Amino acid sequence: MNLSSNALVTIRSSQLGESGPDSLEMMVGGLYEFSPGGCRLNYNEVDPDDGSKTSTELTTSPDSRVVTVNRTGEISTHMVFEQGKRHVVYYDTMYGSLLVGISTHRLSADVGEEGGKIAVEYAVEIDSAVANEIKLEIDISRSNMQS
Repeated sequence: MNLSSNALVTIRSSQLGESGPDSLEMMVGGLYEFSPGGCRLNYNEVDPDDGSKTSTELTTSPDSRVVTVNRTGEISTHMVFEQGKRHVVYYDTMYGSLLVGISTHRLSADVGEEGGKIAVEYAVEIDSAVANEIKLEIDISRSNMQS
């Protein structure tokens, strides 16, 4: 049985890169679908500086061991997170396209009918050198709000 509903999504991201530590927290409305085949979460982000939009679709595998993130808009990419594995992806920006490595150190996805939490710790590599270490937490709560 698929359950589909509006959701309140809280995203916390912290990264350590060449320019030092940086963190972000935001809350957005989205659409959450849950089934025995995994979950799917769709939400839009708006850049507070220039108003540009990026649409994000996040999915989990049935066993929650793989999380994929598809982003389209000012930033476009298809990222795959799988604990202990490295995936190479294209990361498209308005300035051009980069080929980057995504090495997932830790992945936890505890999702159900009412929502849940996804946590990922990963490294972003450019030219085989680590550019950023990132911790990402996404909390999903079913909601009556409109996305």
